Order: sequence, then structure tokens, then C-alpha cells
Amino acid sequence: MMLEQLIIPTDACTALQGLGPYQLIDDISLDDIQYTVEAMPGLLKNQPFIRLRVSRKGKSRRDSFSRSLVWPVANAENPVELAVLARIILGGTLAIRPRRDPRKLSLRLRDYLSRIRLINHIEEVASVKVPGLGRIRLSATVFENAQHHELATIYQHRTHRRRIALTLPMSSVAKVQQWALCTKAHH
Repeated sequence: MMLEQLIIPTDACTALQGLGPYQLIDDISLDDIQYTVEAMPGLLKNQPFIRLRVSRKGKSRRDSFSRSLVWPVANAENPVELAVLARIILGGTLAIRPRRDPRKLSLRLRDYLSRIRLINHIEEVASVKVPGLGRIRLSATVFENAQHHELATIYQHRTHRRRIALTLPMSSVAKVQQWALCTKAHH
């Protein structure tokens, strides 16, 4: 029971009013894990948002879960801001970005033993202040797993709120960018 109290689905935590159904962005299988990436336009306190949801389905129940985060946009029907965020994360794989690992030694050791290689950590992908919600900040870690797949973990930080972490393949990040740039055509 205690674990169930700690893990709260993000859809129940926010009062985001959906403006339409989820739209499929990507559905990809990497080894034994299936990733489904979807987006939904929404409205919260008269501010348009996009909810990005990543569902992960593995062989065991422990490997199957769904996480989502929301990001404010000027126009939910044309979320170009999401394309900019995706471009910054995709830029984290380029050699021109500084390689730094701000994590504690214990996390670096865990990754070493799991054969996970850090590619880059972007401390601030974006930061925005939303009236009534405070500051929302995104950071990202790009890494290569033991099977040599590049993945990104995107962290959403809000003052006095728990941190939300989404992990998705880098190819899905590229598809999020394409979707955000072409969304207006889908409506």
C-alpha cells in the first residue's frame, strides 16, 4: 500500500483539460521493450499546454509503465515550442556540446556496472514561468544503453513538486520534433 501511495499517475495529478484525443507520434520496439509516444493538446488556467506521454511495455510488470509531462505552448494546434525543445535534446548528441556528468558517484558507478554510457547531460533544456503554476524547467540526460541504443531521459522540475522523468529513444525525440512542426497540418 505504501508504494501505491508514492507512485501517482501524472494524469490524476494535474487538472489539464484535454482538447482532443492523444495523437500517436511514435511506436517503436527496442529489443524486448515497446515504447509508445503520444501527445495531447490541453488547457490549464486558460494556458494552452501539450501533454507528452511515453508508455513503456516490457516483459515484466516492473518494466511496463506510463509517464507524462506537460509543457506550455502559445498555440496547442501548432506547438512549435515542442520542436525547439526536441532540437535542443537532439543537439545533446553532437560533439560540440560539452560532456559533463553532474551525477553522484553512486549513480555513475551503477551506470558503469549496467554498461550504460553517458553521452551528455543538458542541465537546462528550457525554463518558463507560468502564472499560477510557477517555474517549470526541463533538463535531459542522453545515454547509450547496454544494447547500444541511444535514449534520452527528460526531467520536468517544478518548485515544490516531484520531479517527472520520461525515458524515450532518441529516434522518438526526432519524431516529436517532426510532429510538432507538422501538427497544424493534422488538424
